[in-house]
Amino acid sequence: MQGYTNKKGQAVAGLGDDSTTGSGAGFAYLRTNRMPAETLFSSIQHEAIWTALQLIHAESLSPFVTDALIQQVVLENSTVLYLPKIDETVLQGLCAVIATASTLIVYAWQPGLLRQHFDDDRLSFLPIPQFLVDRFGTR
Repeated sequence: MQGYTNKKGQAVAGLGDDSTTGSGAGFAYLRTNRMPAETLFSSIQHEAIWTALQLIHAESLSPFVTDALIQQVVLENSTVLYLPKIDETVLQGLCAVIATASTLIVYAWQPGLLRQHFDDDRLSFLPIPQFLVDRFGTR
């Protein structure tokens, strides 16, 4: 980065600032750390995932509601849901949504778990698309 002298004795400029002229390209780098898989869920950008899921299905967006257990947008022919986590309270809330909706597209981190609890042809349980996990997750 600072420059060096090659085998022929010629000076090779570095990437840093040139102290003689006061200018230079500068140099920056990024150092990354691996995160354990068990911490991935807590580092997911749920707001960004919800926005992207809506863009896949809808023309307008509703904001991510931090306190809501189920993110929901009602479309013309269906309702899209995002479940950031699954627990007993979320399952009960999903029952209430199912009772009022005609067709549901449900995105979850564990869609197989939801299929075990609900057997209804109006429901589609989908995993979060991998390209969104890659984009908005921390690896």
